[in-house]
Amino acid sequence: MLRPLNLWDYEEPDAVSLAVSYMHGIASAHAFEQGNKRTGFDAGFAFLGANGLTIHPEADTELMAVSFIELIERTITTADFEAHLSEYIVPVDI
Repeated sequence: MLRPLNLWDYEEPDAVSLAVSYMHGIASAHAFEQGNKRTGFDAGFAFLGANGLTIHPEADTELMAVSFIELIERTITTADFEAHLSEYIVPVDI
């Protein structure tokens, strides 16, 4: 999947931007018969975790999931979803 690599090469993304790119790319690719959205969503959060970030424990995960579905259905943009997700991302406590 070249979407995140392209973002990395031509822009100055942060970890959240790259995670959203992974999430959107995997979910939109329809590589699996079922579970594309779940796989994309989980891959994005795994990427954030690998980069020392996590979702705030008090975040409204249901609202975040609805926003992600809106992204996949193209009713919001990746920038909109990224802005929404960024509100809930915090560094991992060590």
